[in-house]
Amino acid sequence: MDDLLARVERPSRYLGNELNSVKKDLAEVSLEVGLCYPDRYEIGMSNTGLHILYYLLNEDPEVACERVFLPGRDLEAILKEEGRPLVTLENKRPLSELDVLGIQIPHELSYANIVKTLRLGQITLWTKDRRDEEPLVLGGGPGAFGPEVVAPFYDAILLGDGEEGFGEILQVYRAWRAEGLPRAELHRRLAGVTGCYVPSLYQVSYDEEGRIEAVAPSDPAAPEMVLKAVIEDLETAYYPDTAIVPYSETVHNRLGIEVMRGCTVGCRFCQAGIIYRPLRERSPKRILDLAKCGLSSTGYEEVSLLSLDTGDYTLIDPLTKELLDQTAEQRVSLSLPSLRAGSLTDDVIQEIRRVRRTSFTIAPEAGTQRLRDVINKNISDEEIFETVDRVARGGWTSIKLYFMVGFPTETTEDLDGLVQLVLRCREIGRRHNQRFNCTASIGTLVPKPQTPFQWDPQLEWRESLRRMRYVTNQLRDKGVGAKYHDADHSWLEGVLTRADRRLAPVIADVEAAGGGFESWQDELDIELWKRVLAEHEVDPEWYLRQRDYDEVLPWDHLSARVTKKYLLNDRKKIDRMASPTTFDCRDDLCAGCAVCFDDDIRNRLAKYHPDPFGDGRKLPMALVSRVAMGHGVARQLEAAAGGSVRDQAAKAGADAMAAKLRRRRPPKPGKRRWAVTPGAPGTPGPADAFDPERLAQEPEQVLSLSEIVNPDGIDPHAELPTEAELAADLAAEDEAAEDEGAKGPPPRVAYHYRIVYQKRGDLRWLGHREVMRAIYRALIRSGLPLAYTMGFHPKPKLAFGPPLPTGSESLEEELDIWLDRELPVEEVAARLRPVFPARDGEGLLLQSVEPRLTRTSASAERMGGRWSVGLRSLGVAEAAVAEALERFAVADEHVIEVPRSKKDPRVVDLKQVVSELRLEGGCLDFTISVPERGSAKPYQVLSALLGLEERQTKQARYMMVAALRRAPAEAPA
Repeated sequence: MDDLLARVERPSRYLGNELNSVKKDLAEVSLEVGLCYPDRYEIGMSNTGLHILYYLLNEDPEVACERVFLPGRDLEAILKEEGRPLVTLENKRPLSELDVLGIQIPHELSYANIVKTLRLGQITLWTKDRRDEEPLVLGGGPGAFGPEVVAPFYDAILLGDGEEGFGEILQVYRAWRAEGLPRAELHRRLAGVTGCYVPSLYQVSYDEEGRIEAVAPSDPAAPEMVLKAVIEDLETAYYPDTAIVPYSETVHNRLGIEVMRGCTVGCRFCQAGIIYRPLRERSPKRILDLAKCGLSSTGYEEVSLLSLDTGDYTLIDPLTKELLDQTAEQRVSLSLPSLRAGSLTDDVIQEIRRVRRTSFTIAPEAGTQRLRDVINKNISDEEIFETVDRVARGGWTSIKLYFMVGFPTETTEDLDGLVQLVLRCREIGRRHNQRFNCTASIGTLVPKPQTPFQWDPQLEWRESLRRMRYVTNQLRDKGVGAKYHDADHSWLEGVLTRADRRLAPVIADVEAAGGGFESWQDELDIELWKRVLAEHEVDPEWYLRQRDYDEVLPWDHLSARVTKKYLLNDRKKIDRMASPTTFDCRDDLCAGCAVCFDDDIRNRLAKYHPDPFGDGRKLPMALVSRVAMGHGVARQLEAAAGGSVRDQAAKAGADAMAAKLRRRRPPKPGKRRWAVTPGAPGTPGPADAFDPERLAQEPEQVLSLSEIVNPDGIDPHAELPTEAELAADLAAEDEAAEDEGAKGPPPRVAYHYRIVYQKRGDLRWLGHREVMRAIYRALIRSGLPLAYTMGFHPKPKLAFGPPLPTGSESLEEELDIWLDRELPVEEVAARLRPVFPARDGEGLLLQSVEPRLTRTSASAERMGGRWSVGLRSLGVAEAAVAEALERFAVADEHVIEVPRSKKDPRVVDLKQVVSELRLEGGCLDFTISVPERGSAKPYQVLSALLGLEERQTKQARYMMVAALRRAPAEAPA
């Protein structure tokens, strides 16, 4: 790949040797699997599902699982021009030589990228034409529940939890390969795996108007309805205790830990809330163990607790406190990327701000209570305002609000209500800080498969744009930051979401014409899509239409185990509008979606774990009470606990109070009731808290409120600061941060060390920022007592040497660090050596550590470097180089222009910066000095001296053999 990396941007994307990556000897495995996220590296590396499956499959010594991402446009063009295949990251294996290639279906705007992956991988695009010896192409991910547009490209698509079904698929593949049977037999066998949909075994028929008549199995091996694969218990499911640490910047560059999977709130527009049911939480102990292992192996300084709504994790308050307590010395910050208004408590906010303040985003979705009832977003204006108030009181100066237009029954009054809601939120925030601002983001509803809105039409393009502009213009006039999602993206997403197999040729032709990366703001060519649709005589608006309730939908043969009858009944509540909302079923309730009717599939809540933290601690009843035993109890709990009851069902409103299963549990629950009774992480069946014998022994009388809220008899408000005290503390903190630059750090000693390291091998392709990031993570992993800056976002005090040109190696790179306490250099080196990113004598290799008594950094002392380049890598003869050096030696000047980003070129006289040129042993050695007016890079020097194109000189292999320094400054008095 070296000849390619010199010709592309961000070559670090393609190295495949990051910290904690797994590279196996292919001669020692029997199965080669590629896992592809069909987008660029920085997007795909932020995908949690890919990380889980990558480590899970590599647990098997017989399997080599490697990552695949799409290249940037520059490398894509080179691969096509030169006929070279797309390869895996780790062993650079051509995709066509793999046994299994898994290509995730993350969203509809990735469809052209799926086609692009197969074509660049030189794999036959259409399943019906694929040869027996080609890889098994397997799909999965959230897009698996409405995949018909891309179904003809896949051999099989796994619905549901990949950890549950992927292993069984590999077993079927091994047996099929050993028997040497045709590919059609592999398809039939895969159809017997739970959750495995084999598109080639289903026949679609249409009526005269083009509507689907039926999607029926064409082979007896295929089930009429494909039910998703489900992990019953997330506690015992596989989850990696480490993570790959990218060199380059990715969308989510932090340690992610999935705290729960699924959601039962029931928002009618939310596909994820349906397809990931039931709700399964991990215990706090398991989460804390994963955080401890992950942080120590990666050097990340931020932990992100992942789920569809982390704020509704039943033990979120004590979990966040314990997590930050355990990581206080490492200054680890906490991120909760998914929060629902009303799920955020003061305790959580205070915990988050202990280290550094991350941003807050909440999604009211609609501006009026009426419309939120229509979409079943069970939050009130009061809960939204309360959340904003808490965030502002916690010291934040902004909050982001997300809304959508195009919901069924939406009116102008709802849009006006949205504007007023945002303005009211800003007003509440400015009670605490006059600088407080809200930012509103507006999108368009795309009715998704497997949701109650799957029958509804999508808003017409012009009307969508009109409504979004109507809202954003009013907000901007009031001084509120507002933006709206590109209407073209939403329109195309809607067409692809609701289409069927007949659109597959359109996807293939769009990609062939240059399409791809449609989810990127600057990559979507909407005119190309419209042109290809027209060429295929497809009316895209037909797919965006209203669907009849009795119409066969393209995805009706695929089930997330939530019945179509349930979705339809939920949608019809809006038609009646008498009681449009559906309650949250997480805690001993059942709305009848049917997910929990089979096997031991049920909601599993951490609060029912007998020892959630593994230390025997007793949690307050307000956290662990079975509030679903009676809605009145839940309301009393909320009143006594100040609204901190961690139970969403307690806030589900009148519908929940009136629900049949809201009544006190019968002494002997029936089979249906027992099936939907919540469980606890790590144990089969219903939680012990619902054991009939245990319930029979409990007193009929409800505990007093003091006993429920505070069983230990401690006044929960005794040590809390008053609001005035809190405001004064925040003001003092803000003032200290603002004055940091003027006042400087508090008087304390920081001990200065100079680190020298080499940059060798593949890591020469890291840019300067990427080297900084890699070493920063290594310093965190070392456990050294780093000195930190002050302010809201403290960072270790580091000073790196001057940037080395990307693609160059060096024998002498330097870094200055400051520690809070003095340590022997031997100890510093001993801690750093094992954590520096090096492997097999290549990478960033620690050379030496020495104490420094001066304030001067290595960067300030550097005045140039001594370079060496091999003539073979340049592709020029030694005689030609010798002749060029002679001409340079007698010239009075040799002026070149050095390009600069967003600036005029720099004029450099090489006679002033290049010296000591020597040709010896097939190498050209030379010195480049760096005067104040600037210098040139080695490849620019050789391009000018030898009369070569920079494309050629960039591909040479450069080594900085020594750094040139000026004398350091005197030690401070």
